[in-house]
Amino acid sequence: MYGRIVVGVDGSGPSSAALTWALARASADDLPVLVGGTFEAGRPAGQTPGTALGVPLAINFSALPVEPDKSYLWRLAINDTSEPEWQRRFSVRSAVEA
Repeated sequence: MYGRIVVGVDGSGPSSAALTWALARASADDLPVLVGGTFEAGRPAGQTPGTALGVPLAINFSALPVEPDKSYLWRLAINDTSEPEWQRRFSVRSAVEA
């Protein structure tokens, strides 16, 4: 399983900023899964201050346990801040018998 996120960083701040991110998966009855790290968003020389910067993040999970017929929620936080639109719910389909 993999995840991809494109973070839009406000380009009106300093020419370079280090940000901390955390991605948490929650379900009603499982232990949470938490991954995170830091990234730096830098405005290229000559780019107008205030131009939004897109920072792509890719997350690979080699063995992420999920169960059929369950729903999970991913929630993103940047610098310990989260917004309602920074979360996504997904459901795992029932196993198909061959």
